[in-house]
Parts: sequence; C-alpha cells; structure tokens
Amino acid sequence: MQKKILLIIIASFIFLNADSQITKGNWMVGGSANYSTNNQYSIKSSNLQLAPKIGYFFWDNFSGGLQLNTILEKSTLNGSVSKQNSILIGPFMRYYFLNAEKSINFFVEATYSYGINRTTNNSSSNNTKLDSYSFLAGPVFYFNSSVGLEFTISYYGNRDIDAQTVNNGIQVGIGLQVHLEK
Repeated sequence: MQKKILLIIIASFIFLNADSQITKGNWMVGGSANYSTNNQYSIKSSNLQLAPKIGYFFWDNFSGGLQLNTILEKSTLNGSVSKQNSILIGPFMRYYFLNAEKSINFFVEATYSYGINRTTNNSSSNNTKLDSYSFLAGPVFYFNSSVGLEFTISYYGNRDIDAQTVNNGIQVGIGLQVHLEK
C-alpha cells in the first residue's frame, strides 16, 4: 500500500512540474497509433493506423506540418479475407487550448492525406489512389517540458478515388510527441 502511495506522489510531482514547449519557433516530432474495428452487415474489419509526423509552431499553441500515414486493414466477408495496405502523406494543423505552463493540455487537429492503397484478396491484387481526412481531439499529459503522451478520439474518412467508395468511422488512439526548442 505504501509503495502505491509513494508512486502516486512521485507521479503527481512529475506531472505538476511539467510544462510543454508549444510556443512559436519550436519543433514537434512524434506520432500516433489508432485502432478501430467495424461490423457492418456481414463484413467484419479491423484497422491499424500508424502516423509519424513532424511539425513547426508558427504561433504560440498552433503548429502545422507533415504526417505520413500507414494504414493496415483486414476485412472478412463470408469467410473471404481481404487485406488493404495504404501509404499516404499530407499536411496537418494542430491547436492547443491551454498555456505552455500546464502539465496537461487539450488539443484539436485536422489532417488531409493522399496516397496509394494495395488491396489483396484470395484471387487478385490491385492498386488504387486514396485520400483521407481526419479531425481529432484529446488531452496530452507532459512528462517533462519536451515529451507528451496524448490520447485521442477522431472522426475519419477514407476515399478510394478510383472505385468511388468512402469509409468513415470513429477511432481511438494514443500518441507520443516530443517538442524541441529552437
């Protein structure tokens, strides 16, 4: 019991004394991972998205930059398995609501990406063009002035440009961002 109390006190001390570098002129590097599942009619699918990013703070609390998305999806319909692997790149914009001195902050982000999608099923494979957008929000917890752990919920849309199909959904994710001083 005493070890738990000591751990809580140490964690509180770390979080209460941490602040972030979300001010003009600083850089942000890191990324996020999202996972979602979807069951529509008789189609079951799972989706894993890894998104490293690099950004620059143009103003205090506001950053923008580039994000690389890697999306791995597996769908099952009546025993037939289809796999999709996508690679996309595009800009993002992020805004933090609280001051840099806070150990916990909240942010919103918007992204747009464009890339290719490779679909493989039991008998064939093909490549198509894909674009994607997402709007996400969540808290970020700073361990120190440079490193933050974020938890997100997002609404996304993926569009297969060639097939004119759209896939929308809600994802939860986790990310790690490192803020670098200029």
